[in-house]
Amino acid sequence: MKTPLLSLLLLTLFGLSVHAQSDCGTMQNLERMIKEDPSLKARMEEIERQTQEWIKKNEVARPGYIDPQQVSQNGKSGNPSTLSVCGYDNTKLQDLTAPTTIGQIVNPSPNCINGGQFVTVKGLIPGNTYRISTCGTNVFNTQLTMYTAGGSQAVAHNDDYCGTQSEIYFNPILSGDYDVLVDASNCVSNTLCATLEVELVKTPRPIITIPVVFHIFHNGEALGTGRNLSQARIDSQMVMLNRDFRRLNGDIHGTPAAFRGVSDDVLVEFCLADRDVSGNATTGVTRHAGAFNYTSSSFEAQKPSTAWDRDKYLNFWTCDLYNQGAYAQFPGGPAGTDGIVVDYTVVSPVPGSVPDRTAFARHSVHEAGHWLNLRHIWADENGCGADDFVADTPQQAAKTPDATCPTFPVTDGCSPSFPGIMFNNYMDYTSAPCTRMFTRGQALRMDACLATTRASILTSGGCSSINPTGINDLDLSNSISIYPSPNNGLFSFLVSANWTDPSSGGKEKLDKINLTIVNVLGEKVFETSVSEQESNIDLRHQPNGVYFIQVTFGKGIFENVIAVKKIIINK
Repeated sequence: MKTPLLSLLLLTLFGLSVHAQSDCGTMQNLERMIKEDPSLKARMEEIERQTQEWIKKNEVARPGYIDPQQVSQNGKSGNPSTLSVCGYDNTKLQDLTAPTTIGQIVNPSPNCINGGQFVTVKGLIPGNTYRISTCGTNVFNTQLTMYTAGGSQAVAHNDDYCGTQSEIYFNPILSGDYDVLVDASNCVSNTLCATLEVELVKTPRPIITIPVVFHIFHNGEALGTGRNLSQARIDSQMVMLNRDFRRLNGDIHGTPAAFRGVSDDVLVEFCLADRDVSGNATTGVTRHAGAFNYTSSSFEAQKPSTAWDRDKYLNFWTCDLYNQGAYAQFPGGPAGTDGIVVDYTVVSPVPGSVPDRTAFARHSVHEAGHWLNLRHIWADENGCGADDFVADTPQQAAKTPDATCPTFPVTDGCSPSFPGIMFNNYMDYTSAPCTRMFTRGQALRMDACLATTRASILTSGGCSSINPTGINDLDLSNSISIYPSPNNGLFSFLVSANWTDPSSGGKEKLDKINLTIVNVLGEKVFETSVSEQESNIDLRHQPNGVYFIQVTFGKGIFENVIAVKKIIINK
């Protein structure tokens, strides 16, 4: 079994001089703080105890999560898939209508599905979590693989969640119908009976909104040049933070099914503060000019004079870190330095100014994960003895080399079987365009942080609007039609409702609708802005396959209001 939790915490957090990765700014910052204030070690140990206690009591918030202390050294229970995703070659058994109330279970009638058969579950809804399971009394070793209806894309997979049986906790990214394939081990068929259940186990909790204040440290440059970042770049970074934390990133569709199936919408959004600590109107941006030469200790000494109340705001400092990239402060550290520090060069560029702003923006996504108490996925120790305290991230021997994007699957000594290490996770060191997801367990850990150590931010009042998106995403999605579908690449995009700009308080009509189309690998193949309610799109130059239209409404930070629609090109 693994090392007891608190002893392991001491090893992974406080044995840093021996085990920490030297290029991790967040861990270097933690090591420095502990040296300056040894009492921080005890505070963080108590925070971890509270975190684990909250998780045990509230596991229902993210069903399917397994207590890390119950996980053996040989692999994390609940995510031990040992065989590859099964191909779409099964025979249809019947249709099932998705359950609509928590606890409702639907299953085949009679409840007997053979290896090599599938059911189509109709009407799955994004945000809901469904338990798809063969963990009943079965007579053969099952594998589960989920596809979008018709077999266009594998979206989830599990083998041996419960003994020799399998289970998937699935939060769909897109609404619609999904095929659930049951296979015997090694993706073979048989005529034996397995029981299959589809249960609605969770509906989404309300979105939590975190007010953010940017502190721009510069050397006197004109506004919008050099270190003195423009408002447009700040807005762009906010859009990208919200996109990734809400699992609205287009490249999630290119994530391998074995990983994508455990991905989750964190249900956390970030708003640029419009009220300061005294309740007065603010832009959420402060600017500080001076000859700032960065060293860790000298910059940390300057932060308290600019920090806003960390119980109400996420402080976000930008400066010249001289190629360090970014770092954050875990919960429990000093109030005056609590927040995220990012080199000005890796703040998200304005859309269109560089080929891929994702490569820049995700430094901040990674650091926001640390601020909400996430560890690195490899737990900052070479070897299998450490843990990130998240059960559905496979064990990992070391970080993925910086700025690389390996070919799936990648196995190592800690995760020697398929699907291997989860290098697509935001908390690895893979190149930014390759990191694409948080897991259900990571979302639960962030929930625990927001319910305990950072609970005060829930009543901040730093943003006058409760939800920075301002519009119900599902209502938007239901008001969009694509026809015909499937099509030969030429199709119409129809908006069947009028919406107003949330930034205007509902008084002004949205001035544009932005369309970005990506393929199943998350690669952008088309983008445009339209103002008409019906538009014709021509993708006849693209090959046959499945594509996703990301629909963005509004401007500025409100560009994170996104609906996603699937199209199929079949010439």
